[in-house]
Amino acid sequence: MFAEHGPRGMEFHNLDTLFGRVVTGPEAIISNDPKHDPRTAGRPEGHPPLDSFLGVPIMKGGEVLGMVALANRPGGFEEWMVSYLEPLAATVGSLIEAVMAERQRYAAQSREERTAALYRVVVEQAAEGIVAFRDDGTIAAANGAAGRLVGLSEDELIGRSVTEFMPTGLVEDLWAAGVEAIATGSTLQASARRLDGREVPVEMSLIR
Repeated sequence: MFAEHGPRGMEFHNLDTLFGRVVTGPEAIISNDPKHDPRTAGRPEGHPPLDSFLGVPIMKGGEVLGMVALANRPGGFEEWMVSYLEPLAATVGSLIEAVMAERQRYAAQSREERTAALYRVVVEQAAEGIVAFRDDGTIAAANGAAGRLVGLSEDELIGRSVTEFMPTGLVEDLWAAGVEAIATGSTLQASARRLDGREVPVEMSLIR
């Protein structure tokens, strides 16, 4: 059965079974007569014979992460076997928890990388000049449009002070008022100083 269906993946949606009662936890289930057990709705079509069953839920933080299931032991199963399997269930639970945490970390990292890639594309392809600078005015990032505006490449802008490309009066006014005093997204009519000393009119939006 597993050789035929396993590679494609198997999903069991009916929880009105011995398996279902284990995964909905939190108690272990022992049935030494599954055929007549009122807790089961019968075997799925094509399922191998089930003469006895023991299912132990794998718990972490009050949540069922999985289960350990045994079947067809000669003579059936006994209560002491549940305790015997507890160390195994705890170990498997820790492994499942670690795998889930790693998958979540990888998914979060992938989302961040996709967002960063999209951001780079948007910023780099933008027609407007975009410059990110630290509190001391050091340029941390810039796009090609910003570089072309002042006559430098975007890489050449990195590490320089944004004040080099702003009119002296505007710099003094901004620093006197404090960047916090500038409303986020506010637009200023100003000019940018090119590398050759010429000033070109610009419309400047500041976002903190």
